[in-house]
Amino acid sequence: MPIFEVMKKVLIIILVCILAGLAVGLYMWNKPHKKVENATGIPVTAVVLCNAYSTDEAKANTLYLNKALEVSGEVADVSKNQDGGTVVLLKSNDPMLVVQCTMRDKNAQLQKGKMVTIAGFCSGNDITSVLLTDCIIK
Repeated sequence: MPIFEVMKKVLIIILVCILAGLAVGLYMWNKPHKKVENATGIPVTAVVLCNAYSTDEAKANTLYLNKALEVSGEVADVSKNQDGGTVVLLKSNDPMLVVQCTMRDKNAQLQKGKMVTIAGFCSGNDITSVLLTDCIIK
């Protein structure tokens, strides 16, 4: 087979791979964002969630990480983050550990000391909190 025919086939294969990669990239870029309203949240209290992460982080990650949760608890604090978004902290039994809920609505109104149920996606934990993102008030 002449070298020209081989080069032609190689170029066609490369072009097909590039087009397939572009198609997958466009699909992923335009894929709808998951919303917590459309997911069935796992009901859990802030106390149970914090205890799970402080006791066995690996097991807690298998149960909660990247899943929709409906967390109930007492509001410890309400503040704004660097982006102007509302962040709600829910109390646990450990004063050094809270559930940190970053609210989708930047103007969410919650009062310290009130009981609330917040739905959001679990992003794991850091040293002082279990993190929930894209949160809404249930």
